[in-house]
Amino acid sequence: MLFVRLLAVVLIMINTWLLNSAQSDHIQRYKRSMAQRADSELAHLASEQCRSTRQPRQAAYSALVPHLPPVAHPRRYTTRQSGLYHITHLEESSCSGGCNSDANSNPGLDSASHWGKGEKKVSRGNSEAMISKDKEERHVKIIGMVISPHPNFRRKPPSRADVTVDSSSDNDKPEVDGGHSEGPHKQLLLKKQQSVLTGRVRRTLTVSHGEDSWAAFPESILKSRGIFSTFRQHSDYSAEIEDYPGEQEGPPSRASTLWGAQIPDVPPKWMSALYFSGQKEQLRVNPAAGIELPRAKFSVELWVNPEGGQTNPAIIAGVFDNCSHSLSEKGWSIGIRTVKPGGRKDARFFFTLRTDRAPKATTIYGHQRYHPNSWTHLMASYNGHKMKLYIDGAKVGESSLQSGNLYSPFMETCRTLLLGGDQSDLGHNFRGYIGGIVLWVLPRTHEDLLKGPSRIDKREPNLALWADFSKVEQQWSPHKEGYHPSIVIIPIPEQEHVSPFLPPPCGLTTCDNTDIILGYNNHWQLRTEKRIRYRIVNICNDDGSHPTVSQAQIQMQHQALVEAFRSYNISLELSTHNVQNTSVRQRFILSNCRISKIGNRHCDAECDHPLTGHDGGDCLRLGPCYNWKRRDGVCNTECNSIHYDYDDGDCCDPEVTDVLKTCFDPESPDRAYMSVKELKELLHLSSTDTLNVFFANNSAREELAGAATWPWAKEALNHQGGMVMNPSYFGTIGHNNTMIHEMGHIFGLYHVFKGVSERESCDDPCRETTPSMETGDLCADTAPTPKSKACHDPGHVNDTCGITLYQDTPYNNYMSYTDDNCTNHFTPNQVARMHCYMDLVYENWLNNRRPSPIPLKPMVIRQSSDSVSIHWLPPVRGPLHQSSPTVDSVNCRYCEADGVFHQYAYEATSPRVCDSSGYWTPEEAIGPPDVYQPCEPSLQAWSPELSLYDANVTSPCPETEGCVLMLSFLHPVVPDSLTVWVTYVSADNQAIANIELITDTDESLDMGPQHVFCDVPLTLRVHTEKRVAAVKLSTFDEKMEIDAILFTSGPHNPLCSSCQPLIYRVVRQPAFSGDLVQQTLLTFTDSDVVKDKEYQYRVQVEADGLLSELSPPLLYTHGAAYCGDGLLQGTEDCDDGNLLDGDGCSKKCHMESGFNCNDEPSLCYVFEGDGVCEVFERGSSVQDCGYFTPHGYSDQWASTAAASYQDQSSCPALGATGEPSLSKLCKPQYLEMNEKPSLDIWFPCTAQSYTQTHYGEEDTVWLKVGFAQPGVATSVIIYLASDGAWPGEQCRKTVFIQLCDTGGRNHSLGSFELSCQQNPLVVNVTHNLSQPFFLTTAVILNFSSPFVAVTGVALRTSCHFSAFALTSCSRRPCQMDTCSPPQLEHASVTCSPGTERTESSHCTVHCHQGFTLTVLSGKGHPPFQRETELQCVHGAWDRVVSCQPIDCGPPDQSHVYFAVFSCPWGTTFGKQCSFTCNPPAILQGDSDRLVCLDDGLWSFPEAYCKIECSEPPTVPNAKLLVPQCEGTGHDVGTVCRYKCNPGCYVTGSLKTKSRKRFLKVECVEGGQWEEGGCEPIPCPSLPAVYEGMFTCTNGRHYNSLCTLQCPHASENHTIRCTKDGEWTEKFTMCTRLNEACPPPPDVSWVQYACDEGFSVGAVCYPTCSAALHDPVVLANSTTADSVKHWMLPGRVQDIVCTGMTRWHPDPKLIHCIQSCEPFGGDGWCDTINNRAYCEYDGGDCCPSTLSTRKLLSLQ
Repeated sequence: MLFVRLLAVVLIMINTWLLNSAQSDHIQRYKRSMAQRADSELAHLASEQCRSTRQPRQAAYSALVPHLPPVAHPRRYTTRQSGLYHITHLEESSCSGGCNSDANSNPGLDSASHWGKGEKKVSRGNSEAMISKDKEERHVKIIGMVISPHPNFRRKPPSRADVTVDSSSDNDKPEVDGGHSEGPHKQLLLKKQQSVLTGRVRRTLTVSHGEDSWAAFPESILKSRGIFSTFRQHSDYSAEIEDYPGEQEGPPSRASTLWGAQIPDVPPKWMSALYFSGQKEQLRVNPAAGIELPRAKFSVELWVNPEGGQTNPAIIAGVFDNCSHSLSEKGWSIGIRTVKPGGRKDARFFFTLRTDRAPKATTIYGHQRYHPNSWTHLMASYNGHKMKLYIDGAKVGESSLQSGNLYSPFMETCRTLLLGGDQSDLGHNFRGYIGGIVLWVLPRTHEDLLKGPSRIDKREPNLALWADFSKVEQQWSPHKEGYHPSIVIIPIPEQEHVSPFLPPPCGLTTCDNTDIILGYNNHWQLRTEKRIRYRIVNICNDDGSHPTVSQAQIQMQHQALVEAFRSYNISLELSTHNVQNTSVRQRFILSNCRISKIGNRHCDAECDHPLTGHDGGDCLRLGPCYNWKRRDGVCNTECNSIHYDYDDGDCCDPEVTDVLKTCFDPESPDRAYMSVKELKELLHLSSTDTLNVFFANNSAREELAGAATWPWAKEALNHQGGMVMNPSYFGTIGHNNTMIHEMGHIFGLYHVFKGVSERESCDDPCRETTPSMETGDLCADTAPTPKSKACHDPGHVNDTCGITLYQDTPYNNYMSYTDDNCTNHFTPNQVARMHCYMDLVYENWLNNRRPSPIPLKPMVIRQSSDSVSIHWLPPVRGPLHQSSPTVDSVNCRYCEADGVFHQYAYEATSPRVCDSSGYWTPEEAIGPPDVYQPCEPSLQAWSPELSLYDANVTSPCPETEGCVLMLSFLHPVVPDSLTVWVTYVSADNQAIANIELITDTDESLDMGPQHVFCDVPLTLRVHTEKRVAAVKLSTFDEKMEIDAILFTSGPHNPLCSSCQPLIYRVVRQPAFSGDLVQQTLLTFTDSDVVKDKEYQYRVQVEADGLLSELSPPLLYTHGAAYCGDGLLQGTEDCDDGNLLDGDGCSKKCHMESGFNCNDEPSLCYVFEGDGVCEVFERGSSVQDCGYFTPHGYSDQWASTAAASYQDQSSCPALGATGEPSLSKLCKPQYLEMNEKPSLDIWFPCTAQSYTQTHYGEEDTVWLKVGFAQPGVATSVIIYLASDGAWPGEQCRKTVFIQLCDTGGRNHSLGSFELSCQQNPLVVNVTHNLSQPFFLTTAVILNFSSPFVAVTGVALRTSCHFSAFALTSCSRRPCQMDTCSPPQLEHASVTCSPGTERTESSHCTVHCHQGFTLTVLSGKGHPPFQRETELQCVHGAWDRVVSCQPIDCGPPDQSHVYFAVFSCPWGTTFGKQCSFTCNPPAILQGDSDRLVCLDDGLWSFPEAYCKIECSEPPTVPNAKLLVPQCEGTGHDVGTVCRYKCNPGCYVTGSLKTKSRKRFLKVECVEGGQWEEGGCEPIPCPSLPAVYEGMFTCTNGRHYNSLCTLQCPHASENHTIRCTKDGEWTEKFTMCTRLNEACPPPPDVSWVQYACDEGFSVGAVCYPTCSAALHDPVVLANSTTADSVKHWMLPGRVQDIVCTGMTRWHPDPKLIHCIQSCEPFGGDGWCDTINNRAYCEYDGGDCCPSTLSTRKLLSLQ
């Protein structure tokens, strides 16, 4: 059997790709190639001089240092533009003049941040808050300042100090949440009008877990008015609230039923908002409010703060149809959804609208994915013919596909305005904050939007709630009973002054930003001397002898470093760490080999060395090892390999051999080698405050001289970071510059040849062709160069991207690969980068404790006649500094100004076995995120996928809890929020099945399943007062990848107590007349200025009394123009009055990509797709202007097609004909992960299956397209949907093109490279002038790859050439062609003669009423258009048109749901259709007629079909709770609730964590009630020893009485089954039982072991005499030979001697049947398991349940 299985596995490997679905094929092929490419790159490093840890890729999450929290900018509750919001502006400030645990922290510890000099303490009970004397009012905002926990969030989220009241407390007085359960709590008395309400005051957005949550509130407010919110009940996700209707079914974010509680006055600078948790908390407009919903024109404004991860779609607000189908698209909505329906990435804000007459809805999207945890202003408008969407003041979308009124007056009662979700029960609910909503019955314009509400002299809005929801219940009511959002009180967001300075697309950190580096480059003050500590880790013997490197080497190398860096103001301080350990010294340290690769049956060059047994024998095939030599107590060389288990251990036995020479087994502790990673782990030398330099050796094939850790890598500051040097290249003559080179990597420098020799491909956007600070090595003063060791320019180089001449290359730069005698300098840009990274990352490596300076000059943000306001950036280190550090202090980079603490996972484990490739291990989820290309499989993330190379051996996640990842944290804290980076998902439903929080007391808190996007981190608010130590994530998506997880605490965490804000000194020339200007804010207003006078402003940083160098200067003339003043001047492309990016006009006053701006202040809009063909778009915008054809030329699209590989159902060749689809963009692989093919694109799908079967081979494929009108070709244009490239491939795929003439001859044009970067591919045609021009009728395309996809081919011809000319040495002019006027029926034709100006004749065609234009050939036009213009080209009209009767077509089912249409007179213009309702639907309204109108649409329906349910069913064991449910006539969506009787619970909930007593049944589509019931909960079975001794009145159900019958009645005992499913007590055995059971008989091949004897209560254990058999209980008439496959016998573990002195179960009924083999669910049908007892082999014997859907029988 074993041999058969092994043979089968071999067959699987041969046929692996044929046995998988196409979906799985693509993902696995991609991941396999990625893993193999990573292995090959690692092996390639064997020939490299240098390598760096974690090679960077293009960043998708561009932000600050990826492994650090976003603290480089001070936290603010920011909003984009003040003019967009209906709230009072905040006052501007104005003046002239590494981690330690807190698990045992003292509850009385002062956890508030200290605010520097000039401060006073404000005491609140047991806590103190530090408030600046002159900023006491301002401190309300500072204390709650917050930024996103994700380093890539560009905008700042709302307050962490929002407040709710918990109604679940039993205290008479609510208490303030202090975060520590053992700490004291402040007692506050909160009043509602004249009654006292009981509840616990707590913060729900960012709970304060320090001392006092209320430090931000003035004392008078707390004492007099209190702070109210809605009332909430907090519990575990799985818990249930018994009291109806507060039953809870979701996470603890859902509010209770106390809707409408009065909210007291909100303190100044604070606001109220609605928080939706994504459950069922929709609000609807209260009919009693009398709010009129717009029926025609309207505008709606929203102010929202969405969280990361949403349902798809997530509806924020909308008007919905409440009279027909719950999935009706009629109405409008605003929300978040992916551009690709059902997608998992690129989620954007959207505006969708459908009038009642339109056949389908129209959706317009934002220009970029939404920013989670940031306040965003949205406005959608509709003016009757155009939809428009505005985001943060910029118009980002427009469409004219909808027109007319939304609905008829009759349907007004059928429309409902909802907040937080739609009317369906599909879970399209919003998660996040809504801070405002305004509804206008007019279309507001772009100008109106920017003016602000106070400057608009139009009608008041119909509905307006903005930053004040105190009276929300007057206008809104819960859409579903018992569900509603929370009302939270948060600080009003401050206006954002300047957008962050982000890295370029090819950069990763702030120090890659061009402006930052130029600041360091141009101002010497930023490059003052920095003294760096580094440590040589020298390993020697126990007695100190034989060190790895000598003292002479160390001194020589140190001197070389000092001389190299001295001129750049960088000095180095040397120390030596001697490790005296003979055992380690004698080991061979491998510099580039992973130990798991040794003996993996593959020769890995980086592991090939004699002391590894040449990669465990993989790289050296030894002679035969005879069996008699094995296990003979001698190490036999020929047997010492993985193939013979290293001589069965003899070669790793210290008593047999010298293991330091012979032990090659990677699993042996005595092996002769170790990896450098193991060395670092063993020594565990932290890199927090010094650079560690280790030494390692090369393999036999390596030339590696050194390796370094990038400053942005996870390991940069821990014990796995540092530098690794080859001792031969350290401090030796001719090799001193190697360490200088590696030091450059440590300080953030790339190789100078990065943009040429280290690019991903020729289309890599980071490829460097000219010197640039945004591509290549990100230095503009190092010219592009290929990798070379020559000390001269490379000259002409022919590589995969063509022949290139390289001159003036930096071959003598330290970051090149040339020798010591050639390299001698760093460039200014490189020096600037090194100084920046020292400030950003290596603060603790510096001896100088002075604060780093501000990198850029201050910026003017506002001016008036007598004042100017300036703003500056904080230093790149961040706005905090370490002051008086304690043992418990952490790095201030992980803290925020108010003491919020961020921490990533510290340890990770998973019960899931790691993939055989060695990648995707749990350790990849430790630390900060480092996946730079989300939504694609990555090697830097954890994934539960197994058997990557054995595709048929499926490994689904366990059905119980799925695939599990456990992440632990170094410091248990009370979390405020949780952030999870899920960077790849393949499942269509919720990717995360559950998130379980595990406290430091081992309690579990479930957060339930979660929706995620792969390019947006999931952010969740956490509702618990307990310290959380670990997180357990579960998924059923075995291909999902998790990159990182982050916990964020509430404010005032004691771990951040030593972190203080920096103090900024503003220095002006001429000097201020008053006192020294010192402040912690980043904005300063100077009111002592004179018009036309010049001033110089510089800012200095102060920390602990030490001053930084001054910032670069701002030269400012008061009254002069500046970027951000709203006026265009100088080099400005635009000026929208702010310094913000993302709104069309950047902070440098340049138009952003995709935007156009007009007027002053600039009004910016996304021009692509707005339906307007502007002059600058004519050659570029296909969507607005159509496919561009130059003047004098004509393009025609292919009309016929044939291909070598095609399938009519999935990839027809005709997909390449006609105009290309505008929605199909070119990408490297046409079929993305799990993407379905499209019929409007051709790709050789059948050739791909061949390639997958023959991996590594690519078959040439061809496509032939024909054209209706042969012509003299000037160009062939090919539109690609995929260029066939795979990530990392250097060579592009090619196409060989041939033209076919009318005579059947082929003419070759040559071979051309394919690239999505150069799409379409335009190939110009050159004709032989000595021959007559030929007419092209077809084009043949031969592709080198089967992964190319084509969406269209065009043939371009010109009027300048004639096919009849024998020679065309001179071009003939394009003279005017004349065409006969077209003869059209049902149309009027007006023609004008051609002129020299137009070069052709024109005719205007106007169809009569009731007719519409139809294009028979040529360029199309919008539907139902009655007029068009024809142009005469080459003697023929450019289009052939006709006027056809307008036909509305049969009415769509969505026009009137639940109706049947009858159109006996047809569906053309003026005709009528009638409709009748399908039972049980009932017609509502008087008119059942529709009329086809002249726009091709049916008229408004004036009636609808309504479905109702009869009276709700009677549910056994339950009582109906809702009186309104009695009777008939219930609308669809009506919910009736029942309460189960005592002892009964909702059917199906008995097996869950929480048993539900409240049953909900809903009236669903079809007029039926949902099924459901209540079932009694049984008490546990009574012990088997009492079998036959008791009787029960009602079995094991509620209130059943069970009585134990003893021989003496006095010992009889009765117990009762309670409503909780528990017995009131336990039975006690009768005492007067003296008999024993007889020995059980050994029958039916069953034997018994009775070690306890045979007395009452004794237990015997049955076993089967035959091997691989199980003892089971069978019915009386059944034997082991007569068992049927469908029978499910119970296995017997033991039998018990009962009080009746009989064995239970009866031994006579116990038989032995064959055991199950352990191969269920392995993809093979094992017939021995094909029975119910073995779960039918896990479904392997049925094609419908087999994962591969292909059954392979194994006998």
